[in-house]
Amino acid sequence: MSPTLSAAMALHILLILSAFVFTTVIAQDCSYVLPEYQNDHACLEFDLAPLADLGSYNVTQTGAYGYNYMVKVCGSANASELPAACAGKPLAPAYAFNVANNDCYVLGDLKHDFTYPVDPLNTGAGIRLAYTNGEGNNGAWPRAVVYDLYCDTSGEDKPPNFAYEFPALTYTFTWYTKHACPLVQTGQVCSLPKFNSTFDSLRLRTAPTWFNKVKFGIF
Repeated sequence: MSPTLSAAMALHILLILSAFVFTTVIAQDCSYVLPEYQNDHACLEFDLAPLADLGSYNVTQTGAYGYNYMVKVCGSANASELPAACAGKPLAPAYAFNVANNDCYVLGDLKHDFTYPVDPLNTGAGIRLAYTNGEGNNGAWPRAVVYDLYCDTSGEDKPPNFAYEFPALTYTFTWYTKHACPLVQTGQVCSLPKFNSTFDSLRLRTAPTWFNKVKFGIF
């Protein structure tokens, strides 16, 4: 093997390895199926994956805290878009940062996602997507981010808006989007995500019983 060919192969291998070492974004399959409230033999499929193609959003919180948020659904925010305050933080679906104080916190983990209807009595209204197990506060309560995605038939790609922080360290955003309008699948029976009563990352004390079946989601 010639030195030139060996060098080319070595460079090719290094480029492949660098793709793994210097990953700047993580994608996620965001297809969720929930039962239709008014029809036991119909399921609603929410395909949120196209929201990832819209990229990350820099959301400004109104108020005295001075925090901004970099948020994304169905994947991690691109590392190249993060402020210097977030340098070195793990890839995540959302960050809270304060440029003036050089503070940055990871909100949620893509491996810990939960979904349920934004309105249990009107399951076609949209879907709530939560990412939990984010960065803790002095070793306590991991942060979480909640996206309330509402079905919007206007056809516009509207940005998310910060709604509130409640309970503490749980950050909720509202998002009106056509991608939260479900596809109805008739002639099928689907089950609800089961609620894990030992999981308390959202600090919410109870889980509702949806039309007297099983407990689900994190409320």
